[in-house]
Amino acid sequence: MATALQPTVRTRLAVVAGRAASRASQLLGRGHGAVIGGRVAMKLDPGVLGRLVGDRPVTVVTGTNGKTTTTRLVAAGLGSTRRVSSNRGANLPAGLVEAAARPADELVFEVDELYVPAMVRESRAEVLVLLNLSRDQLDRITEIRRIADRWRELLAGPDRPRTVIANADDPLVVWAVGDHPDVRWVGAGSRWGEDAALCPECARVRHVAADGTWRCACGMHRPAATWRVDLDGLHGPDGAVTPLRLALPGDFNRANAAMAAAVCAVRGVPVAGALAAMAEVTDVAGRYRTVPVDGRDVRLLMGKNPASWTEIMHLLDGVASPVVVCLNARGADGMDPSWIWDVPFELLAHRTVVASGDRRLDLSVRLDVAGVAHTVAPDPVAAARALPVGPVDLVATYTAFHDVLEALDVRW
Repeated sequence: MATALQPTVRTRLAVVAGRAASRASQLLGRGHGAVIGGRVAMKLDPGVLGRLVGDRPVTVVTGTNGKTTTTRLVAAGLGSTRRVSSNRGANLPAGLVEAAARPADELVFEVDELYVPAMVRESRAEVLVLLNLSRDQLDRITEIRRIADRWRELLAGPDRPRTVIANADDPLVVWAVGDHPDVRWVGAGSRWGEDAALCPECARVRHVAADGTWRCACGMHRPAATWRVDLDGLHGPDGAVTPLRLALPGDFNRANAAMAAAVCAVRGVPVAGALAAMAEVTDVAGRYRTVPVDGRDVRLLMGKNPASWTEIMHLLDGVASPVVVCLNARGADGMDPSWIWDVPFELLAHRTVVASGDRRLDLSVRLDVAGVAHTVAPDPVAAARALPVGPVDLVATYTAFHDVLEALDVRW
């Protein structure tokens, strides 16, 4: 059985100090403490992550959207047959140390897009999952083509992972994969295409067919997917169709589950058992959880950028219950909220809508232009309480979402 390497005295001391810092953070109410604990450990032993990983198999999951959920689903699927450890949303290098320090047979790391090359090399990851690439946090995140360049350089180099699980419907992902010899393509879909309207190879306008397949005059095209999901279930490379029943809502989560199932198959876990384990996942770091609030059943949803908000708008399309939409623009959200003009808020027409959050007035203007009647309230939880008894959807950006979790005392 794969194990961590025998730690040096320095590594053991670094882990003990990191755990103490993490515990102190928890006692002070500053969060789970994974980041501060990892920072302390890495300061004392810069090579701590690689030594803790040892010879255990590592899967790295990345992408602009869906990586936290997909990591959770991969961990659940693999966990149906073995011990698995994964990080809890802290996806920068320091956040991986806590997961690597736990006893486990396999490790699953969610990694920020920019840090993928360094973390793949340091952890000697065998499997890399590439979900998607789109713009995010406009004021501080690098141009997505730069990220694709970094991925492509990694996958063409000597330290590349053995296997890549990749979204065949995202042209930027396809370009980044390049000529990697072992790719499992997944038809995960890509409702958001504005960031890849031009071919990544030659900058011509791509032709997109009615069924979503795409091709460019330069020869770049959508690869044939060996995994795909539809209303019948998950179609595997052997032609078998496995029912896919998730507690998590939305087509985007079915796509995340398809990516996770492909990972499980590569790692030797029976797909039916893996999907059954994924079906038990009811929320991810508080997302999708329904919380009772004075007779209202408030479903919590989080969106970060135009791609993820577009998916949520389609999830909510046709639903009659009220919705509270909460927009912040603090550091972790990105301080430029102009992306709201790319979100189809028109889909919220004919619903009771409340605009909330720090930037509620910006949001109010966008809703006015979309023709969505709404009210404005500073506090999203108070806004939910003021709505009629029954189901309520609450959609929030990153910092607003965590404010709501704290206000409702939601632990994860």
